[in-house]
Amino acid sequence: MRELRSQAALSLQDLSTETHFSKASLSRALSGQVLPTLALLRAIVAACRGDIHHFEHLWHSAAEERRAREAPSADHAESLLARIQGLYNQAGRPSLSNLATDANLGRTTTHRAVNSPASANWGTLNALVNVLTAPLPAQKRDSELRAIRTLWSKAQQGAVVGSAPSSAGAEETELRLLASAIEEAQSGLRRSEYRVQALMELMQDQQAEMERLARRVRELEKQRDALASRQEPSAAAFADLLTDQVRVLGPDHPDTLTTRSNLAHFRGQAGDSAGAAAAFADLLTDQVRVLGPGHPDTLTTRSNLAQWQMEAEHRREGEASVDA
Repeated sequence: MRELRSQAALSLQDLSTETHFSKASLSRALSGQVLPTLALLRAIVAACRGDIHHFEHLWHSAAEERRAREAPSADHAESLLARIQGLYNQAGRPSLSNLATDANLGRTTTHRAVNSPASANWGTLNALVNVLTAPLPAQKRDSELRAIRTLWSKAQQGAVVGSAPSSAGAEETELRLLASAIEEAQSGLRRSEYRVQALMELMQDQQAEMERLARRVRELEKQRDALASRQEPSAAAFADLLTDQVRVLGPDHPDTLTTRSNLAHFRGQAGDSAGAAAAFADLLTDQVRVLGPGHPDTLTTRSNLAQWQMEAEHRREGEASVDA
């Protein structure tokens, strides 16, 4: 396989991208110290454009030699793969992306757990099996989990192939499991970093929106203050004018009546809708008497009276709801 990879001029990163297996798994498979799973071998040979049938024959020969020399751990690995594949098929062969999301795993990690479960750590395999057996009754789920845990444990015992002493094989197994656990932790850390980054971006957007709303409130407050500052002098000026008009022109003069209308309007604008309605009601009585009910000024006053009476009613209803 190393010669085939050299001919294909593929780096470990290229192989990982093509096969969806981690660089650590590929490095172990190409080291010659571990017999890779058949799924991993097929993926490597396919990525390197090699003869899959030839390499499958070599793999089966190596597997037979290992079975003759060691405990039947390869049988356990194949049995474990068959069991996982059976659960995967029984679950309807969900997409690896959906399966990774449900199991809270990386896509590459999920692919390895489905196609090479013996090379996965138990935490990964446990999460995968829990998702695949979720539709099953609790008793059946527990039975499947125990059986798969037993196969996985036995498959780990003979993962190292060669004539090294059993203590060295145990050490290599521990190192392999540790490397797999580190890879899982790094994958989880990357996912956490993505979530934190997304949350920070959301908080920044919300902060910007809050600042925009605060600026808008300040603008409206300035407009309100400016309007109030203009209305107060205007109302005072009309009140002084009305006093002089009543004295000089008389209370029924059309200009006097017009000033009374303006003063009532500013009173309502200042927030006294009930006072404005009362002032327009008094003005309407005098305009009907002096100008007549059909005069344009009389009709305008009737419209203003209706408007401010409605505004006063709305204000009373609002105050009543607040008190309640």
